Amino acid sequence: GERSRTRGKLFSGMWEAVTWLWRRPLLRTVALVSAAGDFLFSGIGLIPMVIARQYMHAPPLAIGSIFTLAAIGGIVGSLISGRVRKRIGFGKVVIGSEWILAGLYSLLALAPNPFALGLVRTSMSATVSVSNTVRLSYQLTAVPDALQGRVNSLISVLGYGSLPLGQALTGILLQTLGPTATILGIAVCLALLAAAVTASRHVRNASSEFAAPATGM
Repeated sequence: GERSRTRGKLFSGMWEAVTWLWRRPLLRTVALVSAAGDFLFSGIGLIPMVIARQYMHAPPLAIGSIFTLAAIGGIVGSLISGRVRKRIGFGKVVIGSEWILAGLYSLLALAPNPFALGLVRTSMSATVSVSNTVRLSYQLTAVPDALQGRVNSLISVLGYGSLPLGQALTGILLQTLGPTATILGIAVCLALLAAAVTASRHVRNASSEFAAPATGM
């Protein structure tokens, strides 16, 4: 029936997007790294709140300022992302941002007060914003117009699909292990992810691949 044909077209369209993405090693690697990073980073809104409220006994205004600073960091990151990419290149942005985030994440366990927490979150948000903007610009450049919707949807599913699971896992770890062990465990995973990105020759040699025009289907 009509419903079966619609499902068939949807499946074939998504399968076409999957096969196209899989044959582009740089974009595939960036998409998988982004998905893994989103999963590990999904609980970042919860951890500073728990530390500030339960361990620093910070007032609501101080806790709110942490999120305000984080938002400012995101805005600044988006504003400077173009200059950063032009200055250091796509591959170095991807690799460098992963290492920076791993280091910044571990600093959450060392922050002595809410203001320090806010500064760490600001730096994190700026780094994430630069990285995401640069990756999205590459994605829009690399994917053919005819596949933009399907490939972008696939990459979004990979990235956002794991967020609820990551947030739930972060909450469980905070309850069972406490914030310090949770932070250090996630920081180690982020460092492993950064090492994997650094080992990828496609990311290291991204300048030539980034310059290549998108090909058709």
